[in-house]
Amino acid sequence: MKLKRRMLDASPTPSVSPSVSPTPSVTPSSAAVGTVFDAVEVGNNQGGLPSGVIAAGDLFGKYAVGIGDIDNDGIPDIAMSAQLDDDGFTNAGSVYIVFMNSDRSAKGYQKISATEGGASLSLGTNGWFGTDPKRLDQPSGDDGHLPRLVVGEVLANAPSFDTGRIWVLRLNVTGKVLHTQAIADGVGGLPSGTLSSADYFGAALTTESGDVDGDGLNDVLVTATGDDKASSNRGALYVLFMQADDTVRTFTRISQASGEGLDNSPLTHSFLGDGLAAIPPRSPGNPVDVAISTIVTPNAVVLFRLASNGTVIGIPEVIADGREGVTSGSIPTNIRLG
Repeated sequence: MKLKRRMLDASPTPSVSPSVSPTPSVTPSSAAVGTVFDAVEVGNNQGGLPSGVIAAGDLFGKYAVGIGDIDNDGIPDIAMSAQLDDDGFTNAGSVYIVFMNSDRSAKGYQKISATEGGASLSLGTNGWFGTDPKRLDQPSGDDGHLPRLVVGEVLANAPSFDTGRIWVLRLNVTGKVLHTQAIADGVGGLPSGTLSSADYFGAALTTESGDVDGDGLNDVLVTATGDDKASSNRGALYVLFMQADDTVRTFTRISQASGEGLDNSPLTHSFLGDGLAAIPPRSPGNPVDVAISTIVTPNAVVLFRLASNGTVIGIPEVIADGREGVTSGSIPTNIRLG
């Protein structure tokens, strides 16, 4: 339950106001670089969503990510999470595919949960499905033309308490799920025993890494902030080399454990993997730049290059208070860097 408490502390329950007019409110602002040009609120009875869609305490919008044009109307759409949604089970979680208008209001939505969206998702109580959704495109292979969404269920008991898992969902143009593939300990290509209780696999993920190994299929990077391979709760990053059927062909693990890439860095932080970003290789087989952050103070961001075989190149850089040009004392202790 450690991660759950930390995430709840860091993410206060949003206030839901069903009385607000559904007409989108556009707030003009300065067009200067780095300022907000305009904004539209999307929520209960706001920005195109009808009243009563979201329940109080659902944590709607903690994660919101552009997922491209799902319905082929020429306008990019958005996936928004509601990790504490109670469909089927308390705090089982959900994801909303929000179809957008050109004025940035919502023209419609499709909810994906244990009870909606056409999916056969075996979610459970306090699983927090909806963690860090990302679009995954595959240029070739089985139904490669269908948009895929990769979604974390970070507190899933899969198979043991809070081990965590991720889901790969294939969507049609209406946002409904046509096919699901779970990836967890002993499921979806991960050998049994890879993950352990309270690993929190799926705490953060990215598909921005692209095709890491140059095999023509894009891959997925996933963190497990409670991984104990190095020592208690040090955390780890899993590089999942994907197959066309959305299962894992093979994987590498990057952590502070001996021989796992970060053991030669000055990093001594716990809960590695709260935040994750990657820059894809310029061409297949070239290194991927990765940034990964820690969840507890003192916060740090680790930068390293990922080789095509999923291993770390060279010695990672650790950006933290008093390191790598950051003046000591310039980052407050209550700031979550990264």
